[in-house]
Amino acid sequence: MLKLVGSFMILISASLIGYLHGENLKKRVIHLRELEG
Repeated sequence: MLKLVGSFMILISASLIGYLHGENLKKRVIHLRELEG
């Protein structure tokens, strides 16, 4: 039971980090486009 919860938590945190990283990349790209603008 504990192993299942642990792997589930790892999965959630990994996807959360991936999502946040993607959002940061989007903001950076938008910022770069504004600078070039």
